[in-house]
Amino acid sequence: MRAFGGFKTMAAATLAVSMLAAGAFAQGANTAYVPFVVNADATVTAVQDADTVTKSMTAHVQDVLILPRGVTSVWNTGGARGRLNAPVITNSRGNITLRLPTQSYQNAEIALHSVNGKRVLRAKAAAVEVGNAISRRNVAPGVYMLSVKGANGSAVTTRLTHEGGNLNISVAFGAESVSPERRLEKKTTAEDGNWEITVAAEGYITYKYQLRPVVGINGVQIINLDPAPQAQPYTLTVSATPSAGGTVSPAVGAHTYGAGELVTVTATANSGYTFKNWTGASTSTSAAVNVMIDGNKTLTANFQQNDTPQPGNTFVDSRDGKTYKKVTIGTQTWMGENLNYDVPNVTSDVCYNNSADSCAKYGRLYNWATAMGGASSSSLSPSGVQGVCPAGWHIPSDAEWTTLTDFVGGAATAGTKLKATSGWNNNGNGTDNYGFSALPGGYGYSDGSFNNAGDHGDWWSATEFNASNAWDRRMLYYDVNVYWNYHDKSNLFSVRCAQD
Repeated sequence: MRAFGGFKTMAAATLAVSMLAAGAFAQGANTAYVPFVVNADATVTAVQDADTVTKSMTAHVQDVLILPRGVTSVWNTGGARGRLNAPVITNSRGNITLRLPTQSYQNAEIALHSVNGKRVLRAKAAAVEVGNAISRRNVAPGVYMLSVKGANGSAVTTRLTHEGGNLNISVAFGAESVSPERRLEKKTTAEDGNWEITVAAEGYITYKYQLRPVVGINGVQIINLDPAPQAQPYTLTVSATPSAGGTVSPAVGAHTYGAGELVTVTATANSGYTFKNWTGASTSTSAAVNVMIDGNKTLTANFQQNDTPQPGNTFVDSRDGKTYKKVTIGTQTWMGENLNYDVPNVTSDVCYNNSADSCAKYGRLYNWATAMGGASSSSLSPSGVQGVCPAGWHIPSDAEWTTLTDFVGGAATAGTKLKATSGWNNNGNGTDNYGFSALPGGYGYSDGSFNNAGDHGDWWSATEFNASNAWDRRMLYYDVNVYWNYHDKSNLFSVRCAQD
């Protein structure tokens, strides 16, 4: 980044003078006109105390930043203009600050005259004194000449403009001890005349520096901004296994992204497969994941093949001659539909809403004691409790239900995979990946009321939670989960038997 503040070029002078002549900008007695040329479309901002001036610049086109205050130009009669040990004079709203080198001006005579030679004030200031201050009330507006003479013959004269009212001159000694670097560290204030300049452009590094403009037309500020470093590109390599298991988006292969980008990757299982999890940049079991690009990464979607139900794989309940489907899922064999056995001589197994059509569609509903056949709770796997199930079958324990949901990918998504492909309200059907064909049989209460057929499916386990409640599993039309709950044993739920 280079910034050049040159002497007033003819182009700069012509530009600023033409603007003033056209009345394009409000003019004040202390106004500074600073031409800028920037190598990019940029915004130039100048800040001093509470004042902020902003200008939009077109690349390579000279334009003028107009500041309400500049410092007054100083003529050193000794011919040493701009030296470090020269006096520094600033003028802001009737407050003049003189910073005098101690060696040359330790006993200074200060005078203010009008341009026609009339003296307005005269005073002396000594370096050994603290707080040298000179004031004059009700000074008429106009142009004045301020002169400062040192005891050893050093002298400086400057022209300044006063807008009228009180005029205050503060004198400080020791200016020669202030280095240019030290001045840059100071806060920009109207007292020292500095403005904090910020040049910002999209795609470039912002540049800041301090500028001490003079009243009137200043030299051109030529600003060459450096391009901002580009984001490091990284590669995200996406794959699917097995390749027949499904697709990913973005597609299989290597993709380039910038550092800090957040990339969403999704997996979609093909027919006969289920998405299992991700490996690599993520280990999530969700089919959609976000990957933060902060380096080269790999991400693999893992699919598993579904167990294919065997059509016609059925058995007959010898007690009433009913035929049921059965399905093997992992190491377990389950009934592929709800039990519909009417236990003789009891009233605690019923059809939903006491409708035979409901029994034909959803199976029967049983309270826990009837489902268990009077047996005690079991946490074993298998439970060993035949209960209301046919010979060779049993009421599954809570642990057996967990084995089922774990095998199909976890309870968080098991609802979708185990629900039937039809029969659930509001299109809350599942994909029935394993032939379990869960249906929403609803539930009943001991008082004879019923609820939520078409919305809920609830199935007893052989494991009690306490003396009054037992564990069950629930599926809902609006959710993908299989819920692990416990309910009062008097509730009437469906029964799904597991093979011994």
